[in-house]
Amino acid sequence: MHILFLCTENSCRSILAEAIARKLGGDRLQVASAGTHPAASIHPLAVKHLQQRGYDTGGLYSKSLDCLTDTKPRAIVTLCDTAAEQQCPTALADGVQAHWPTPDPTKLKGSAVITNDAFDATFEMLNHAISKLLDHDLESMEDNQLKVLLDSIATR
Repeated sequence: MHILFLCTENSCRSILAEAIARKLGGDRLQVASAGTHPAASIHPLAVKHLQQRGYDTGGLYSKSLDCLTDTKPRAIVTLCDTAAEQQCPTALADGVQAHWPTPDPTKLKGSAVITNDAFDATFEMLNHAISKLLDHDLESMEDNQLKVLLDSIATR
């Protein structure tokens, strides 16, 4: 199944989700991420947290939806309120859309410990959600069943 994680800047949450889904999903998932207003680069703490957990960060970069014009994801998961409020481009209209509200650890102000804990929490939240998704036989699901599953994961 092809899944797209969409966020505003594509510098943290959607990047984390892309890396986690690639690793956990293996051959079952084709994964991409993008931003509606992409940042110039991935947030360095996102890279650090992935690398500390043994995730390959090669090939990850902040990109616009314009880079994915040939992409036809079956599922589009928005991870932040700003992206959820925006209309997905027509090219993505056929995908099943869901929203997993995920706090942005880059917006948190405080000490290095507080920021680190926020990144850890975001990673764990996304890891849990993607693991739950992969507990199901996605390939045999109808789109309406996939929508119900994606929405139920968001509320956990």
